[in-house]
Amino acid sequence: MNKYNKFLFHCSSLPLLMTNSRVKGQLSETTKTELEKLWVEVEYGRKMDVKTKYTEKGIQCEQLGIDLLNNKDNRRYFKNVNLYSNDFIIGTPDVVSTDIYDIKISWDLLNFVKSKEDKARKDYYYQLLGYMMLTETKVGFIVYCLVNTPQIFITDELYKATFQMAEDSQEYKAYKTQLIKNMTFNDIPEEKRIKVFKFERDENQELVLKARVIEWRAYMNSLSL
Repeated sequence: MNKYNKFLFHCSSLPLLMTNSRVKGQLSETTKTELEKLWVEVEYGRKMDVKTKYTEKGIQCEQLGIDLLNNKDNRRYFKNVNLYSNDFIIGTPDVVSTDIYDIKISWDLLNFVKSKEDKARKDYYYQLLGYMMLTETKVGFIVYCLVNTPQIFITDELYKATFQMAEDSQEYKAYKTQLIKNMTFNDIPEEKRIKVFKFERDENQELVLKARVIEWRAYMNSLSL
């Protein structure tokens, strides 16, 4: 069957799909797993990737991240809502201007501290490359942002704590104070709560990506129960 010969892969899935195999000429086990997840979702409507509090914060706080970027650059960037596609991939970049900006919301301060340029390249370069391909732009930026955690998440964590300690106990009160401090960041200057890493479009990597897409489609065509 050739059902997947024109299947388009979302840019957000590219970092895992582009994982290199230890065996030359073969798909990596990580890539196979991701392709199998996609196949199960398409064939049987079973979505394997469950939302987490980390991804949910990223979704809910994306505009706050864009606001940080606006203040840093003294610009007026807006959330992109347009879906782009070509013959290989599909995706919705966060911000489309003369360049591409991909907003990453850090869960906490330690997560933000660990956000380095090499980590950004490893974790997100292929996603960004896909967006640059789709929009025909030459430069893209990974933007890490540290913003306050929405109250709903704090409330949820406090509720979970009540199963382990009494709400009127000193232990709970101390936990609540520390939790709020851990999840809000108004005491940190705004300019220190954003990191921007620049990456350029790479035509050689685009060729590799396109060749991989053909391999991914063939693998998905070969799958069955």
